[in-house]
Amino acid sequence: MAADALELADIGFGEPGRFEIDTAAPAVLRDVDPTAMTVLCGLPLGAMVATVAAARAEPGSLAAMVLSGGQVKPPKWMMPCVAEQSTRGR
Repeated sequence: MAADALELADIGFGEPGRFEIDTAAPAVLRDVDPTAMTVLCGLPLGAMVATVAAARAEPGSLAAMVLSGGQVKPPKWMMPCVAEQSTRGR
């Protein structure tokens, strides 16, 4: 069994400009080994990143998720994919 933790800086947090979950989620998925049993864990910001990453993951590549403290309604600047989808339906 192996464990790996990503630092916020590894997924774009703290870089000049705004942090976007759209760019952080693919960074998480790059570390997923399709031959291993992968469990995504995330606390507050990590919970939101893990949720988007799981939605984009290949079917069967994730065994489970452990999430705590994610936001129900995150700021629109943080979730451009959500803001874009909500304007398409108008």
